[in-house]
Amino acid sequence: MATWTPTADLPAPTRTRPRIFPWIVLALLFVLLGALAYAYHVAHSALPQLDGRVSLPGLSAPVTVVRDGHGVPAIEAGTLEDLFFAQGYVTAQDRLVPRCSSTTGSSAFSDCARPLKKQRRHYPLKTAAASKRMLAA
Repeated sequence: MATWTPTADLPAPTRTRPRIFPWIVLALLFVLLGALAYAYHVAHSALPQLDGRVSLPGLSAPVTVVRDGHGVPAIEAGTLEDLFFAQGYVTAQDRLVPRCSSTTGSSAFSDCARPLKKQRRHYPLKTAAASKRMLAA
């Protein structure tokens, strides 16, 4: 019976498979990083702008909105129409994004916002809008 014994003269076998595992891990890392960046962008863009200046069409004079430590707005306007316009804008900002007065904007979607969301589910806005349309017709 013949037996085979390796000799030192033979070259070492070369790896024929490409090293694909590190490339897969790197690709998954890039996908995860992109998904996190997109989620941050979407969550951050949904928050209301509380600092800075906003130019709105429909205002005849400058309006100043200052929020106190609890987030309650104080509005100063030149005309009554501008005051009501700014009040509607600020109210829409506060209602469209559930905020907690003791937290920053980044945690607006945390546990403290859940009671607000639950409460807003019970507002019969669709029913009120439908009945208003029926009255207007």
